[in-house]
This record gives sequence, C-alpha cells and structure tokens, in this order.
Amino acid sequence: MEDRPTTGAPLFGGPAWTYHPGVGRYVFTLFSPQQPDLNWQNPALRRAVYDMMRWWLDRGVRGFRMDVIDLIGKDIDRDLIAEGPCLHGFLQEMHREVLAGRDVVTVGESWNVTTDSALLYCGRGRGNWTCCSSSSTSSLAGTRSMASGAPIRWIWWVSRRSGPTGNGRWRGTAGTRCF
Repeated sequence: MEDRPTTGAPLFGGPAWTYHPGVGRYVFTLFSPQQPDLNWQNPALRRAVYDMMRWWLDRGVRGFRMDVIDLIGKDIDRDLIAEGPCLHGFLQEMHREVLAGRDVVTVGESWNVTTDSALLYCGRGRGNWTCCSSSSTSSLAGTRSMASGAPIRWIWWVSRRSGPTGNGRWRGTAGTRCF
C-alpha cells in the first residue's frame, strides 16, 4: 500500500486522506472519510458534471446552488485549498460549457468569499455566477459594487441541514438584494 499523503487539513477532524480499497489508493477527504472530494483537475470529471447539469436544465431546472464552490479550484499538491489557482477558470469554463445563453440562476456558496473577492465570483462580465452566498453575513453586509456602487447581489441560503423538513428555502437578509 502506498504511503498516506501529508497535504491538506481536514475541516472536521480525522485524516485528510483515507485509503479507499475500491480504487486501491488514498483519496482526499476534506470533509469526512466517507466523502471523497471530487477531483476538478480531471477533465473527465468536469465533463460529467457539465453533462449532469445540462440533463437537469433540459428537464426544466432553473438554476443551481453549489456548496463550497470556492474549493473546486484547489491544488492539493501545493496545499492550496480555498480559492485555489484554478477556481475562476473552472467557473468560467462551466459558464461557457453549460450556462451561457440560458436563463438560470446560479448561487455559489463559499466560506471564504470576502468583499475583496466577491466580484470575482459574480461580477458583471466575468462569465461566472449570478450570486454568491456566505456563512459570514457580518463581513459582507452592505457590500457595494466597486464598478457601479450598486449593492452586490447576495443570497443567504438556509440549507437542508438547518431544518427538520429536509427542504431548503431562500430568504433575503436585511439590507441585501436578492436577484
């Protein structure tokens, strides 16, 4: 058996790498040993995700919310996890390959988005996402576009994990503009 890699720090304890006998190697498990991370560096994986998104859009889905979107561009070998070097390239590729020309809403959730990085996610003309959401309302309240001075479009998500019904719902936060 190969040696366990040493890069990455798990978010909720336990190892960042877990041996997976089904594939005969260690896999990166940032959140849980039972939840291997998707390797967005793999073009075949990205194509499969884009195919899945198109499948749902073709059936009438009007948008997507992607959890921890800021982690898809990670470079594990360099220990760059949040807002890694490939993040915005992957978001722009997803927009180009799947979302461009469609009337859909996209929400990228991030623990790490700040007033300095927000427009990289959802600024006009970026070819990325419609909205950002963050767990940290205090750091983003009252954020305005550097280009126009208009309020940035934030959506705060009440996730499936936060309620007993198992259904997520949207809610605006005081002082923010939804869509």
